[in-house]
Amino acid sequence: MNRWNVATASVITLVFAVAANLKQTSGERGQFEALIPIPPDFASTGLACEGGALVLFGHHSPLPSTRTDAKILRWTPGESAWESSYSKGGSRVSSWAVALDGEMTALISSGDEGGDLLRSSDHGRTWNKIGEAPKDAFGVEFFDAVDGFAWGDDSGYATREGGITWTARKIVGLFQRGSPWPVVDGADLLWVATRKIEGEHARFSLTLLDPTLSERGEISTSDRVVRMISSDSGLWLLVQKGGYGTAMVSRLETSEGRRIVPVFELNNDLPLDLAVRDSQIAVVLSDTDQFTSSRYVLLGEGEQTVSEWKKLALGSDDSLQFVCLDPDGRLWAVGRKWLWRSVLKN
Repeated sequence: MNRWNVATASVITLVFAVAANLKQTSGERGQFEALIPIPPDFASTGLACEGGALVLFGHHSPLPSTRTDAKILRWTPGESAWESSYSKGGSRVSSWAVALDGEMTALISSGDEGGDLLRSSDHGRTWNKIGEAPKDAFGVEFFDAVDGFAWGDDSGYATREGGITWTARKIVGLFQRGSPWPVVDGADLLWVATRKIEGEHARFSLTLLDPTLSERGEISTSDRVVRMISSDSGLWLLVQKGGYGTAMVSRLETSEGRRIVPVFELNNDLPLDLAVRDSQIAVVLSDTDQFTSSRYVLLGEGEQTVSEWKKLALGSDDSLQFVCLDPDGRLWAVGRKWLWRSVLKN
């Protein structure tokens, strides 16, 4: 059975590391090299390292027009330009996912919500429509090639036909735009970050659902989850603690019940993106007052522990948004202006 995950990785156990263990490796010129410019008026929504190429999701929105055109771009190192593998006017890429075997899905929304469900079996080179999402859905995740889940604001849907038809399912809690996309773990459980209103307060939780979308458990958390990544070794979380200024990487411990274990915490920074592959983990953190941009990445590696985190600075006026790790251990990052590659191989 193919398990659909936002990241295709198996992850070793990481241990808690404090800010004192950071090693500053950046200099005036930075620790990244610019490879190819991002097309003008292109807004990125995600980056994947698949099949020896970089796949960039987003939309084209030339000013002063308010129209957005969904685009999926692909670039192979050594090429002189991005290849457009998919484009649709008046729409946007609402969500995307990568399977363990490299197959990819993307939801292309037109109008308010819903839209075309696409799948690629050649690492993002070509895309085929396999179905449509429910009208009020803005995200899709699959357990395998046929069993999937779509979500919107306070709504959930199941498909047993690869997205051809959908059945409404009531889900406890509220989904929110800006929350991490649900992910499927190695036990075929769907993890959903939800928000529940209790009086005047909001309570954040991780809810577990099986392929029938029946609830199989819940873990409460006082912190907002920004990003979730599922791997063969479990679930990884990028968390924002409190209202401002503390980022945390956590993992789900399942050996003695289910509990969230802190891995790394850093004050005065906002979490933006997380990437994991094999023994590596990369975290994008904002060190400015811009909540959607950053100029550095933390990179860690280890067999049983992570004793040191490297701080890789961009050394440019560009700002980083999303990262991915390729099978050769190279870190890639997309900024507003350029696609970047780390000059260090971890």
